[in-house]
Amino acid sequence: MTLYGRYGLSKYGGNEAISLTSLPNYGLRWEKTNTFELGADLGFFNNRLMANLTYYNRITVDKFASMPITLTLRDLGHSTNNGSLRNRGFEFDLTARIISTKDWTWNASLNGGFNKNTILSCRITA
Repeated sequence: MTLYGRYGLSKYGGNEAISLTSLPNYGLRWEKTNTFELGADLGFFNNRLMANLTYYNRITVDKFASMPITLTLRDLGHSTNNGSLRNRGFEFDLTARIISTKDWTWNASLNGGFNKNTILSCRITA
């Protein structure tokens, strides 16, 4: 985060110089995320077949981003809170205990998921 800006070494006229590399933003805030999650762990046939199902919905506000600003002699970055987004999806995990004996066990698992990101608002500021 560059609330107060950043300085770095650069060359100016063939000489070493300290210059501003990132502009300050005194209104910069931390990102905030609200999450809703609902899940279920299920077992069938004396837990020989097990399933884990999860739905989630996350909303992030005051999204943090570094925006480039081009000036005549150099490029500066500007940190800003530029909007909000939603991340929601579904995940699953299926596990089967196919063979289970005293000497040998064979399990098989399958997992996957679906995720969708949506921009809820976006502000482009310099």
